[in-house]
Amino acid sequence: MSGCNAVFIGKGFERMQSEEAVPLYQRWMNVEGHLSSRAKRLVHKGLPASLPQNSRVCFLSYAYADLQFPKEFDRMFRYHRDEMVVRQSEESDVAFRPRQLATVLTTCVRIIAGTQQYSLPLEEIPDGWKTICVLEFPEGVPAMIDELPTVNGWGESREAVALCSQKTFQEILQRNGRG
Repeated sequence: MSGCNAVFIGKGFERMQSEEAVPLYQRWMNVEGHLSSRAKRLVHKGLPASLPQNSRVCFLSYAYADLQFPKEFDRMFRYHRDEMVVRQSEESDVAFRPRQLATVLTTCVRIIAGTQQYSLPLEEIPDGWKTICVLEFPEGVPAMIDELPTVNGWGESREAVALCSQKTFQEILQRNGRG
């Protein structure tokens, strides 16, 4: 690892899962909410000292793969986690409601830095980790991001915003019978 600010994840740490190994329809990230003042105090050492004005620090749920910074997405949509449908088949799958997919917004969002509950800076988002990340919005912060609740930790809010690419969104639409 390079740099003195990098977190040491553990002896023998290897990449768990590359993005290319993940099916396209599963390549999305869940933004759960903004950090409360209490949460910011606990993790501030793991984040950059100065943040771009067009950025937000948010709780992100489990990463679908090892993701390098900056990780860029170009689609986002709202959803309520209690309204998701889990389909059991050969491949477990999540389906979104049509009204959730209808909220899609095309905009650039970059995940530019991250940490976790121990306030150590990450060099990347490790596969399967919940993280606290800096999201940068070059075109301005969308209302659906600013309208997320302020929370103390993961899982406190049922409201969320999914981040994905245009290709992933098209695959989600197709798997939901709307493509």
